[in-house]
Amino acid sequence: MYLFLFFALPLFYYIFATLKSSLVQKDEIENIDEAQTKKAKFSKAFMIFIGLILGVIYALVDFFTAFAYRNPTYNIGTNFTYYFLSTTLMPVIISAVILFLLSKDNWQFKFQNFTPLILGFFVLFLPYETISKNDTFDFFLLFIVPILYTTMIILMDYNFEFIQAIYEKSVKAKHLYIPILGILLALIIPSLIYSMYYTQMLVPLAIILGIVFVGGTITLEIFSKKIQSKLK
Repeated sequence: MYLFLFFALPLFYYIFATLKSSLVQKDEIENIDEAQTKKAKFSKAFMIFIGLILGVIYALVDFFTAFAYRNPTYNIGTNFTYYFLSTTLMPVIISAVILFLLSKDNWQFKFQNFTPLILGFFVLFLPYETISKNDTFDFFLLFIVPILYTTMIILMDYNFEFIQAIYEKSVKAKHLYIPILGILLALIIPSLIYSMYYTQMLVPLAIILGIVFVGGTITLEIFSKKIQSKLK
């Protein structure tokens, strides 16, 4: 079952990317340049590889400095602080610094490749975090957590496309608060559900929030073009 941890993120993201490409209109397909498409695919694959390296480095640093099993408490605040800072926020910040501050590529390239970079980071880091910081493993850790973080990456992908649309002036700049709020929710909700799961009284609420999180993200992706067209 541990193998699912390693294959879950790329598997779910591949399914998402396949479904997303199937939603592209025929007239859009006809206007796609094959050379640019190949270049874009290579860039995304390269960013996933860079993310893998970053994830391994981050895991090694953690292993040699803070490696320890962690028994979650019944304090939702303590659990949330830990999962949000160490498991969610730090990987995203590291990826953002590498891509947005150190990369000399244009902003369009950065917007399009931030999600693959984060995906690569979590592909190895999340299994490490799950296996190294827990002494018991259940359905939630082995199956639900990968789904939550895959959904987080997909929601961030949607919001970075939104920001790119604003940058390209196809959506009005006054709507910038929408993707910013979306990114914050994408970062907060997985850690919140993670924390609520260990507080027995909040498990039903965590299940409801998880269903809304996953279902809402899928809905946004399906209707993303229509939503952005109404905000021009």
